[in-house]
Amino acid sequence: MRATFVPALIAGVILCASPALGDDNDLAPPAISPTIAARIHWIRFTMVSGRVAAASSQSVPKMLVQSPGRRTNRRESLGIEINGGSCSLEYLLVSPLDALRIEVMDGSTLSIRRTRSTNGYTLEFQQRPDRPLLLTLQEEDAKHQWQAHGLWHLYLQQPEIVREHLFPLLEQLHPSWQLAETAAAIEETLLRTQHVHARQRPEKQQWAQWVQKLGSATFSERESAERALRDAGQAVVPYLQSLSSDRLDAEQSARIRAIVQSLSVDYEDRVDRVASWLAGDETVWLALLGRDNADRRRIAAEQLNQLLGEPIDFDPDGSAEMRHEQLEQLHSRLSEAALATPIER
Repeated sequence: MRATFVPALIAGVILCASPALGDDNDLAPPAISPTIAARIHWIRFTMVSGRVAAASSQSVPKMLVQSPGRRTNRRESLGIEINGGSCSLEYLLVSPLDALRIEVMDGSTLSIRRTRSTNGYTLEFQQRPDRPLLLTLQEEDAKHQWQAHGLWHLYLQQPEIVREHLFPLLEQLHPSWQLAETAAAIEETLLRTQHVHARQRPEKQQWAQWVQKLGSATFSERESAERALRDAGQAVVPYLQSLSSDRLDAEQSARIRAIVQSLSVDYEDRVDRVASWLAGDETVWLALLGRDNADRRRIAAEQLNQLLGEPIDFDPDGSAEMRHEQLEQLHSRLSEAALATPIER
């Protein structure tokens, strides 16, 4: 799909270098034209386990819609195809200030790239099956990159970055999502009900044993382990998504992919559901240790103590410098589990 849709406009995205116009602090993306937005809405976008999913009951042959926008000095193009429930699209926009590309492939792979003509601004977001989400942001000479199991993990790790830079772009696909409000409500629910929903480390140890048996030489053991993981419900999905494919054989990878897909069908993220399965994730509370609010840090430290089964070396009321050093040590200690930590800090 990428090679056949509007190559000229792709070149325009790469080469666009018009002078800056407007307020550089305004990160709101340009509005999608009504003609193109109507066609994007042929696809139903949902958020499941912190990942964007695309599906449609329609059948649309590969088509291209263009909106030259001569009066506004902007060009838009949409390539879209829906076949047997599988959805793919490529949206491209070039304006004097912005160049934006959103691509969806096979309903589960999503990539976004936005560049602005001032301050060397580039944002890239990648969602691929069986891999952590990847967010890269460059402004002037500063480049940062983060990865996470899902969007909610990414928000809890970097709330301001995700809220200001990424959420507005995702809402181009689903304008009524209200992702910032949902993410804030998830955090509030976590902090308010953490003891109710907390899952203990032994549960994850059991999940790990079942995952290991998915690669057993005995067919009955593989089947039994798969049934057990399915019976664990949606709470097991973030754990399965966090597993590195490099440590799984082909049998384990295939069964885990099938389990995640089956547990995610018709199960859109809701604040209470998300808070329930995030509450047992050490990386979530590790992220919340970095909050400015001391009460939130205390709750996060207490919860992390419980999940790890031993006290952590972190003082919620310590100085900012002390907390930073302690967080660095905790990140190192939990590096294998903490996929939501920044790649660069």
